[in-house]
This record gives sequence, C-alpha cells and structure tokens, in this order.
Amino acid sequence: MAKKKAGKKRISKPKTKAKDKPKSLSRSGQLILAMLIIGIGALFCLLLFEAKIGLAGDDSTTIYTALRVLEDGVYPTFHGPLYPLFLATIIGTFGFNILLLKFLSFVFLIGSFVLFYFSYRDEVPFLALLTLLPLFAWNSYFLYYGSMTFAEAFFMVLQIGLVFYFYRHWNRLIECSMERDSLIKWAGLGLGIFLIGLSRNAGVACIGAFVLFWLIYKEWKPLGFTLAAYAAFRIPYEVIMKVAGVGQQFSTQGKIFLYKDPYDFNAGREDFMGYINRFTGNIDLYISKQTPKVLGLRPENTTDTSTLVSLLIVAAAVAAFVYLYKRNRKLVFALTLFVAYTGVSFLTLHKRWDQDRLIIPYIPYLLVVFVGALALWGKAKNLRAIHVILPALLGLMTLPILTRTFTKIKANSITLQKNLGGDPLYGYNQDYRNYMEMSKWAAENLPDSSRVACRKGSISTVISGSRKFSGISRVPSQDPDELLQFLKDRNITHVLVGSLRLNPNIKNGQLITTVHNVVALIEREYRGTFRLVHQIGAEDDEPAKLYVLTR
Repeated sequence: MAKKKAGKKRISKPKTKAKDKPKSLSRSGQLILAMLIIGIGALFCLLLFEAKIGLAGDDSTTIYTALRVLEDGVYPTFHGPLYPLFLATIIGTFGFNILLLKFLSFVFLIGSFVLFYFSYRDEVPFLALLTLLPLFAWNSYFLYYGSMTFAEAFFMVLQIGLVFYFYRHWNRLIECSMERDSLIKWAGLGLGIFLIGLSRNAGVACIGAFVLFWLIYKEWKPLGFTLAAYAAFRIPYEVIMKVAGVGQQFSTQGKIFLYKDPYDFNAGREDFMGYINRFTGNIDLYISKQTPKVLGLRPENTTDTSTLVSLLIVAAAVAAFVYLYKRNRKLVFALTLFVAYTGVSFLTLHKRWDQDRLIIPYIPYLLVVFVGALALWGKAKNLRAIHVILPALLGLMTLPILTRTFTKIKANSITLQKNLGGDPLYGYNQDYRNYMEMSKWAAENLPDSSRVACRKGSISTVISGSRKFSGISRVPSQDPDELLQFLKDRNITHVLVGSLRLNPNIKNGQLITTVHNVVALIEREYRGTFRLVHQIGAEDDEPAKLYVLTR
C-alpha cells in the first residue's frame, strides 16, 4: 500500500462575520441599571428630606384634616378625601408621628419611579429610558414631594400603578370578554380609576383620559366596559355619601373655581371669556414656564412666559400623537393622560396660584411620549445615530438638574441635622419661629375650652399638637358686626396675630394681613374688643401677638 503523504495540519481560525453585533444587555442587567439610577434618586431624596412642617399650607392641612377625621369623624371634602383618610388610618394605627407620615411620601415617590420604569420598558428603547429616568428621579423639584405630606406622591404612585395595571392586562381587557377572569380585571381597572378620582380633585380627569383614548381609536366596547366598571364604584359611593349627609367632594373647592377671585367672592363669578383667558393663560404659565423650569431649562426665579414656547411644545405633542397613532397605542394613552389632566387643571386653576406642583405629576408622561416618538421614528428611518444622539441630549439635560439638586442638598444638610437632632423650628425665618412659638404657648397655657383664630390654623395645630386653632384664609366681610358674628359662630375666644412675610424670603415689612384686617375692622368700630395677652418677639423682630376677645 502506498503511504499517505504526510503534511502539516492546518488549523483554521473561527470565522467572524463583519455584521455580527455585540450582545445587548440582558433584561436583568437593564433592571439593575435602572434600579441603580432610582436608588441614587432615593439617596438624593433622603438628603433633601424636610423633617419640619412645610410652610405651604397643604403640608399641614392634610394632617389637620386627617386629625379631624379621627377626632371629630368629619369626612374630608375640600381636597380629594382618599389621602386624608389614608393618613387618618396611619395615625390611628401608629400614633401621631410627623416623620412617619413624611417618610410614607418618600416610599410613594420612589415607588412611582419604579413603576414608571416597569410600565414603559417595553415601549421605549432601554438606553433612552435609562437616560430619561434621571430627569425626574434626580430632580429636586420631584424629590421635594418625597418628604411632604402633600397628595402629590400619593397621587403619582396611584396613577402610575393604574397605568402599569392597564398595560399588564392590555390584551385581556381589549377582548371585552364576559368571562369571570376578564370581568375581575375590568373591576380592578374601574376601582383604580375610582380611587384616583378620590385622591385629588383633578383625579376625576382620569376617567376622561380613558374615554378620550377609546374614542380616538373608536373602541366602543372597551369604552362601555370602562364606564360600567367606573360607575360600579362611583355610583354606590355617591349614594352612600348622599344618604350619610356628607358634603360632595367638589362642593367647597369646586365653588372656588367658579369665581374670578378665589379669596374674594365679591368679585363675582367667572364668565365665558374669563374661562378662556384662564385656560390660555395657564397654558403659558405651566407649559412655557413651569415645565421648562422644573426640567432645568429655565432659571428657578423665572417669571416670564412665552406663547411661542407654548405653541412649539403643543405642536410637538400633536406631531408625536400623529406619528404614534398607528404605531404605539400605549404611548398615545400616556399622551391622553397628560392632555386630560392638564386640560381640567388649566380650566379650573386660578392663574394666581401658578405652582410647579400642579404640573409635576404629569410631566413624566409628556417626556416619555416625546422620547418614545423620537426613538421609534429613528428606528423606522434606520437612523442609528438617533439612538446615540437622543440619550446624549437627555444626559445633557440632566446636568443642570444635578447641579441644582446638589446645591439644595448642601443647603439642606445643616437644617436636616438640626431638625432630626431635636430642634423642629430650625430653618424657619424669625416670622414663622415667633408664630410657631406662640402657637405652642397658646396650646400649653390657654384653657381647653379656648378657640384661637389665626392665619395658618393647620400649621398651628400640627406644630403644637392642639386642636384649639381655627384658620382664617380670607376676610369674610367688611362689616364689623358681621365679622364679630363670624368669630362668635366659630366660638373664637382668642386671636393670634403674626407677622408672616408676604414673601417668605424678603423681610421688608410687607405682611400677610388677613387676620390684621379682621381685627382692625372690628377695633375701628368697637375699640377695646381685643386685649393683648402675650407677645413673642420684639416689635422690630416680626412679633407674634395673642389677643383675647372682650366682647
């Protein structure tokens, strides 16, 4: 046999394809990165934590309302009743602990960020969503509500919780089956919409968002199921409230919306053109001023608005809607949420209120619509650069937000240490220190039968732990006799007259004079009606004075 020719054995290298792409980050890896970003936001939130009672009325008003629920059995109707009822349950179970109540807001806020990620991780490319999260998870304007007993954090976690539920059961709900499992899921949706409507008055727009969404896509069966599911909870609730003789949810605040001036009903009711002016004016205030300010695109002290900026943002929203209409219904739903909530808010809110908190809960939905639309457009046009440019732009937007957050963390560090160290009044200006010290003095030294009229009744109640205080937010009449009767009807025995600054940051002698005016009008007609009992603070150092009624 012929021998085979021996030769060198050639070892071939594994072939690589030029078009091979690196493996994308795993699902668990994406989750870890997202939770890391949210975790950093949670740390920032704790460093920004405001342990003392906020000067904005609602921080103490919700606690005050919860105390009234517990002690007097008074059902809350001014704002949405759900949050005060929740706080009343917590206070009734664990006792009155302001830090606990504030920490719950932290849990709600961070929870809303987590649910936001899970709701939209399948709708927006990961890198874009990852760079979108810091715009609110690291944003001091959002994190502020993580230590306030406003309803914002509570509302945000309820709303995004409902969105998560809706998306998770999307296919099953769309079927509109009469099977038991499907009906249970529809009942869950109806309950969620109902609870959000109770969480704040603007929450009633949630059912409007669902109606608008189904109408846009001409989905008549889901529309009917949604209305039926919502009515199954809302109608029995209204019947129970009626039978129990409890005031309607919108009876008080709804009345304020109808007037030209929320603090002076003598100015009359708003007319049609007034509502048009209110609506367009609020668009400029919240779209061209507050939203860019919150996102770090405008200075914090900005006061001017821009109709052009408003129009550009509205036009961008319309363009996003047109593009997404047949491509991503879930992002369209996010836009209908934003439109429904802001539409109701802009029509009802008085322009003079102009607060970032009134738009903050809805900003994430607008952002995810813009980012999602751009990402989908880039993918459809095979523009790979968009997947780099978009995250880069979002990253650049984060820089001023981070700078502002770090500045506020540094400013808050000493105040936080002092408050947690046992000085609850550290960080207040002298006007409020004197006012709060007087509230404590009145609570400790006046008889239990006393009733003290003051400008900030809820703050006085929470800081002193006493229910002796009754707030006066506006002068109810210019007639001295009617004012005296007003005080008598409320069983007022004393009046606390503070020197609260009109602008908290400026000591220029300009004060909140509501209580001063009530006292002055009565004293002008009936001299000697009020006798000074106690004073805290020198005359030139923003004193707080306590008077007793002698008539």
